[in-house]
Amino acid sequence: MATEGPGPEWIIEFNFENSPQVSQKSLGAELVIGRADGGENTFVGLDLTPFGGDELGVSRRHALIHRQGDRVMIHDLHSSNGTTLNGKILEPEVDYLLKDGNALRLGDLQITVHIFPDIGPTSILGKRTDFSRNDLPIMMRGQQVIVVEDEQLFAELYRTTLEEVGFSVQICHEVVSAVRILNHQTPSLILLDLMLPNVTGLELCRYVRRDMAYPSLPILVVSARTDPEAVKQALEAGANVYLAKPVNPKELVQIASALVQQNEAHPRSLGTKQLGDLNSPEEKTSVTREFTIILFIEGSREPVTLVIDEAVILGRRGDTTQEHQKAEAHKPGFIDLQPYDAFEKGVSRVHAKLRHDGQKFLFEDLESSNGTFVNGMRLSPNDPHILINGDEIRLGRLRLAFYRVTEETSPKEAT
Repeated sequence: MATEGPGPEWIIEFNFENSPQVSQKSLGAELVIGRADGGENTFVGLDLTPFGGDELGVSRRHALIHRQGDRVMIHDLHSSNGTTLNGKILEPEVDYLLKDGNALRLGDLQITVHIFPDIGPTSILGKRTDFSRNDLPIMMRGQQVIVVEDEQLFAELYRTTLEEVGFSVQICHEVVSAVRILNHQTPSLILLDLMLPNVTGLELCRYVRRDMAYPSLPILVVSARTDPEAVKQALEAGANVYLAKPVNPKELVQIASALVQQNEAHPRSLGTKQLGDLNSPEEKTSVTREFTIILFIEGSREPVTLVIDEAVILGRRGDTTQEHQKAEAHKPGFIDLQPYDAFEKGVSRVHAKLRHDGQKFLFEDLESSNGTFVNGMRLSPNDPHILINGDEIRLGRLRLAFYRVTEETSPKEAT
């Protein structure tokens, strides 16, 4: 088929309804869409087999996308189950204009198409938010981005890249610092690594989606982990888009701008795929969020949500007699930290106490063997200390980060 003129270089991005994976193809003269026949030959074009093409009725040569000057066209290749564009069935061998954001159906496979200029190799490994890269502002208006990245080189790269297009960037090197900022500020975007010290990026994703007052806040993950399981976990935890390191800077700017612009225009509610409290006391439906806290525990994939309407003891179950274990299990308000390697990290059986006095949370050491620390300061036994959002707690060598769900008032020193 003859095509007109060179025209611009286009990238065609295919977003599949049944998968968070994204496929991008550079559009030269033309692009065949179909599936491999299972033989030794390699399919040239977009092979839809990995996206369920065979089961969903995609033909081996189903449709053709090609350039016509500066326009992108599509036509059906006499497919068995037809091609639909925005609900209209295409006649075979008849060209139809394909635009950014159009909905395609090949057989029963639903696809959203995005078209944008070629900016080099893509870093996208998955996304669960659909957006357009066209009609983006040339410069942003100082919207704040919180970058959570422990490697200084990458953090400064992101800062420079985003500030050049008008974002305001604040860098945190671990999750606890980010939580402190989120308690007082509402950014326009979080750019997040996954492999962070003490508390992982996944936990911050889950926390934002479950417990923050602005759960639609866009989260952009940029990680060196490229395995499908990591991508799946991040998207289920609430990330909007997952990019691989090293990231394409132009693509980073486009995606950050698109996510912020879309959220400002159409804020949506996002959540994690599965939400549940871990190791929490018995359910109390009548208490308010004022008594609810989140604990990020070192080495745990899930944050722990607790309702503190009475004093609770933090410690570990002892490996003693069956009768003693049974008695321990019936103590009210006991938080067992043994699943987090509490014994190996020096946590005493009765280590510390946490309570709420109606206005603030008080934390005290209960004469533990290896000490209780808040932000590096060792607590005196039986001397209550006021906890505020983002405080780092250490029981022996077990690290936790404390966060209360409601807004914290300015605390006074405990007397």
